[in-house]
Amino acid sequence: MVDNALKKINVRRFIVFGCILLFLFCFKEYLSLFLLTSIFSYLAITLGSWVHQKTHLPEKLITFFLYVIALFLLYLVGSNFLPLFFDQVKELANYLYKTVPNLKFSPDINRYLDEFIRTSDFTTHIQKGISLSLNYLTNIGSSIMTGGLAIFLSFIYSFTRNETKKFGDEIVASRYGVIFSDIHFFFKKFVLILGRVMETQLIICTINTFLMTIVLSILGFPNLIVLTSIIFILGLIPVAGVLVSLVPISLIGFSIGGIKMVVAVLILIACIHFFESYILQPKLMSKRANLPVFYTFVTLIVSEQLLGAWGLIVGIPIVLFILNILGAHVDPTENKEILDPTIKEEQE
Repeated sequence: MVDNALKKINVRRFIVFGCILLFLFCFKEYLSLFLLTSIFSYLAITLGSWVHQKTHLPEKLITFFLYVIALFLLYLVGSNFLPLFFDQVKELANYLYKTVPNLKFSPDINRYLDEFIRTSDFTTHIQKGISLSLNYLTNIGSSIMTGGLAIFLSFIYSFTRNETKKFGDEIVASRYGVIFSDIHFFFKKFVLILGRVMETQLIICTINTFLMTIVLSILGFPNLIVLTSIIFILGLIPVAGVLVSLVPISLIGFSIGGIKMVVAVLILIACIHFFESYILQPKLMSKRANLPVFYTFVTLIVSEQLLGAWGLIVGIPIVLFILNILGAHVDPTENKEILDPTIKEEQE
């Protein structure tokens, strides 16, 4: 009975997929490590393959130097950029602290603000803010450790990819190798979709950040390093990241030039977003799967509740992966058939 179930491709893959979900749920605390390792491995292998095609150097040598360069860049960022970043955060906080109280509002708004300040329990809010800040510091330390371990694991996998593949082929050749073949099928498809979406989002985010930095510099915004970092990080969140980044930019714009500056910023950001949505994204996404805006927001809301902050970044790839597996939404770069030729022969 078990052998008959294993021979039925749809039933077998449904069972294997359910077991994978159960396994990931049981070890969900390692989800960040798995996702980061997958992303770093995809980027390293993709970039390494491109360099190998251009130079014909050994792949292991290319992988080694890629990670050496990446670690050197991380060192430069940590030693030079981060101190400057924190200095600008302090400057920006002092700037807002000095300018916002001196802004001139209408009498109705002033009365509302006075009433809000008088009735609000600021002591409780300050205590909550301190507690939240301590939690963030703890999470930052944990995230650094997870990121470092993910870089190490991705390097080991990328460097020993051929040996790992040979070992996997031996497992697939075993009696119940079809199960491991299905696991490989799902993980390979998920990593490819995740990598393609993240790669495209990184390109779009970089171009968008570059254009936004030029606009904010022309408008005379202070502390561009902080604002650029905020725009880039939030830009990794599809659609919603642009809207969230409007809050700090609008606040600073209002402190600089009042409502006129806010309107100018919103118009310029709308122009950049129009360029991103109707010119840049269709061009870069032409060979990638895409979702309508409504489904994008629903996916982000649900995935954030289920996966936390990671859900905002990987929620879209997960949905595209599930739709791809169901055959409802196939990646245009791949064959329209969900099943690969070896599986089709097995079915026959």
